Amino acid sequence: MFHLGNANVTDIPRDGSGRPRTKVLIGRFSLLQQWVAATILSVLPLLLAVTYAGLSLQQQNSSQRALLERVDRVGAEGGTVAEHIKEMVRLSRQYALLQEASFLDLYRQKADAMAASVNSLRSMLDSRESQVTLEALQDTAAEIEGVLFEEGGASQDLAASLQLLVSLGEGIAKQVEAYRRRALMEGEQAFNRIVRQLSVLTALALPGTLGLMIIGNYMVSRPLWRLSQAIQRLAEQDWEVPIEIEGPADLAGLGRNLEWMRKQILSSERQTMAFIQHVTHELKTPIAAIIEAGSLLDEEVPGPLTSRQRSILTVLRTNARNLEHLIEQLLNYNAVSHGLLTRLEEVDIQALCEVTRARLEASNPNKKPRWDISGPSPVVRSDPRLLEMILRNLVSNAFQFIPNGGDIAIQWKLGEDEWRLTVADNGPGIAPDEVAHIYTPFFSGANDPRERGAQTGMGLSIVLECVHLLNGWIETRSTPGRGAEFILHFPMSLR
Repeated sequence: MFHLGNANVTDIPRDGSGRPRTKVLIGRFSLLQQWVAATILSVLPLLLAVTYAGLSLQQQNSSQRALLERVDRVGAEGGTVAEHIKEMVRLSRQYALLQEASFLDLYRQKADAMAASVNSLRSMLDSRESQVTLEALQDTAAEIEGVLFEEGGASQDLAASLQLLVSLGEGIAKQVEAYRRRALMEGEQAFNRIVRQLSVLTALALPGTLGLMIIGNYMVSRPLWRLSQAIQRLAEQDWEVPIEIEGPADLAGLGRNLEWMRKQILSSERQTMAFIQHVTHELKTPIAAIIEAGSLLDEEVPGPLTSRQRSILTVLRTNARNLEHLIEQLLNYNAVSHGLLTRLEEVDIQALCEVTRARLEASNPNKKPRWDISGPSPVVRSDPRLLEMILRNLVSNAFQFIPNGGDIAIQWKLGEDEWRLTVADNGPGIAPDEVAHIYTPFFSGANDPRERGAQTGMGLSIVLECVHLLNGWIETRSTPGRGAEFILHFPMSLR
């Protein structure tokens, strides 16, 4: 050991629990108190700079707002002038052709309205060129009115005047656009000047406070970061890591509450998982026995069956299989919703599709859909269990929805950053107000064409959980009466 006089440098003052007294002292203050202390120490040298910056930005903001309002007014008036010119040209030609006095009256009204807009533009456009163009525009409008007053009209003079009117209108539009660009550029230059001044002022005031800001922010942000990490772990269902937050008293108390909540959630989840697994496994044995007994009756092992007994047996076996499928779906949903670990490998998606196709056709030989199973390469990198559950549930939904002889398309496409899997059908589709709810467990649409006994309401929920585990997302497209399309996007490089 090294000593300085009578003091041992390894002897750090500690409290009764063995923690350094400095941490205990810091822990007596709340986050707000520590934040206020750090802010006061670091902000004092910058107070004048911030005040000046606030006043400058407020003044600049007012100037920019006034500038934008002026630019908007000029643009609006310019657009109004263009609309009036268009209407005046149309009315002039109609009057010259039909000689109806009503068209001439309408022309005068449009000319008066244009004159009001031109006068407004004169007060806002200060360039000499704009003033000359606006004056020429009014003169040309008056000249056209004079030509129209002539008996029968002078078509050649009228055409030339109208062409001139249109040209002057286009010139005004260009000048309005030039004014807008020039005004915005001047506003941007003024803003840049303010920014440069504030940058210089900040650079002069910053060195004196930088060290204190770093120390203060570190002391305040570190426990917040730890708390954020703990909350993120809870959100990601990582409930095995204990939560321990050191720092301000209120954050430490919040950490203790989160730790208590973590233990409660972990206990509840374990009980829920155990309950679901126990119940489903307990149900599988009697269901298997019922199915086996139904098979024996179907084979008439105990004796011949009447037609009425056989119809009752069909109902019994169908519902037993549906219950078996529901139990299987519950087990799958329980697995994926609790973060089933992914096992990435090369998967023959073509073979998975064919297996799913064969199973569905065997379950209902009379349906005979038209299949389109295609993709550039039969091999993709994914988790075979998750991909099999995705395909089975999506394709089963399509199979149940389509009419006899309907279409089912399963296609995949490989890209540079992602690969896509599409399952589409030509069934009744999904109502627009139900699209946002179809991934909710046990949701059933109001006009679901499937037999109620054949559905569990969990297929799409399982699909969504599986896609999330593969870091993908689902795009749902549907037109009522024309079918539904599910497009699954998966990254090429999975974590």
